[in-house]
Amino acid sequence: MTIGSRIRRLRIEKDMTQKALAGYLGVGVRDVDFWEKDGEAPPLDMIRRLAFRFETTTDELLCMDSFEDDKYIKSVTAEFRRLISENRVSDAANVMRSALKAHPNNWNFRCMLMYALYLACDQPSMVRFYASEIRQLHDSIIAACPDDSLRTTARRLYALHLASDLGDTAGAEQEAMRLPDRSESRQNLLPMVCPPEKKADYLRRNIVSTAVEAVRDLNDLFETTKGDLPSSAAAAEAAAEALPALLGGECGPLWSQVCRAKLRLAEIYGSRSQLDSAIEAFSAAAEAAIAFDALDENHIFETPTAKGVMMKKSDYEITPLTVRLRDEVLKTPWASALMYDPRMTDICTRLGRAASAAETAAAEPELEAKLPSDAADDTAEVVPADLSRPSGKAEF
Repeated sequence: MTIGSRIRRLRIEKDMTQKALAGYLGVGVRDVDFWEKDGEAPPLDMIRRLAFRFETTTDELLCMDSFEDDKYIKSVTAEFRRLISENRVSDAANVMRSALKAHPNNWNFRCMLMYALYLACDQPSMVRFYASEIRQLHDSIIAACPDDSLRTTARRLYALHLASDLGDTAGAEQEAMRLPDRSESRQNLLPMVCPPEKKADYLRRNIVSTAVEAVRDLNDLFETTKGDLPSSAAAAEAAAEALPALLGGECGPLWSQVCRAKLRLAEIYGSRSQLDSAIEAFSAAAEAAIAFDALDENHIFETPTAKGVMMKKSDYEITPLTVRLRDEVLKTPWASALMYDPRMTDICTRLGRAASAAETAAAEPELEAKLPSDAADDTAEVVPADLSRPSGKAEF
């Protein structure tokens, strides 16, 4: 922390404006603003007066304790992350409470404690113990924290807490409305500032990312409403049609998302006895499943939603989708009701053939691994090509 940021933090904690502080010191408001922005350090006589007004020491104001503080903060943060990774949420919260006794004005510690308490509320019995503390942490951060990113984090955590733990969706909505809008995000900024030749690619990724998120949100919505929402069918159809259209029919592993969205659509129509629409949606789901299963198992795909992130087909789905549709989905009540329609015969035949082919393809590597080699090579390489050692350090 710099001298300027410390002056600003202490001024805010004392509920003083720059004008009030300038009046106390007998300087101009511009001088105070200049110090807080680290234009230059205040003169020594002003340091003494500032320390007296803020009820602190000149050493603290001059950040003389910053080196030891940094060491302590890094140690506490590492311990907190370790405990969270081990699901020892209560212990992590206690670590932050102790840290805040030593550093009561560390806003990052307050956010971390708020996060730990939010995780602890995953157990309904804990909500009544922690709700008040979460509220107090949120209010203090919003009222006095000078860091915009930490205030945003506090708002997000509190909105999630209101909705998921307290069932106050109206309050959560109001809190979420106070968050920065999408225009401030990296995704929206990149197309505006990147070289012209990259603009179209960034825009396309943003649109695809939004479509993928829509499919996932739709799945969550459907689980919650069970298709009772009048707009759920329209949302499913829009999400399912978006990905192939945006990707020019070359969805790659995202065919799995198209399949899931179409299945949701088929289930909505099937549960409402709209058989024609249900069969059409199921047929589209089957085609998407066949397209996904036909992808090369060893091919590495660059994900459309995250530039530079490479994934294999198995990172999206482990079991062939056609097998899942044949063995699980067709046995559900809404799908069973469709089986009396002659149109389902052709769909199920194509699906069955594709599922059998997928099962055979999945079994071949296992069979080859069990067969002895016809010509064993005595000079076969026994040392792996990659000799790099793991660092042994946890990445945070």
